[in-house]
Amino acid sequence: MSEELKQCRQCKEFVKADAVKCRYCMSILVSFYSLKNPVLKASVIGFAIWLVGFILVMSIAQRFEPKKVTPKEFNFQTSGLVVSNDKLTQRGPTVGIVAELKNNGQDKWSSVDIKAKLLKKDGSVADLLEKSVYNIRPGEIKYFKLTSCCGDKSDPIEFEKYEIFIQDAIYKAQ
Repeated sequence: MSEELKQCRQCKEFVKADAVKCRYCMSILVSFYSLKNPVLKASVIGFAIWLVGFILVMSIAQRFEPKKVTPKEFNFQTSGLVVSNDKLTQRGPTVGIVAELKNNGQDKWSSVDIKAKLLKKDGSVADLLEKSVYNIRPGEIKYFKLTSCCGDKSDPIEFEKYEIFIQDAIYKAQ
């Protein structure tokens, strides 16, 4: 019975054709990068399966992803957003402003950032109150409250007047 043999590249001795190491000089006979190598073959096949699966999942996910819209630049004059009926409340050191936000425009806004400055007699800012109102549709009114968080129980915030305004808004396509 004759066995298939191959020659070692290092010591030139003949060894079995399926040998991985030369039994004489112990040099490696199989290149790792050869697809005959079972470890590499399994790795390549595994990676190929993973890649196909990844591409398939990403293509399915794109179908369910909401379409991206170019953000609309917020412009107070054309937005149709109006803050009105604001009332000041003060309980101890905590200052609050209750108001309503009305969308008189035609656009839906996913987020509207509202701020109020509590101003001292000299015009400097005593405190800045902030609030975000979410998902306001055309014709809708949303009520909100801005509250101070910096007053100490024994030290109320000293201010003479306040200014309330819309800082920014994020457009949402309908």
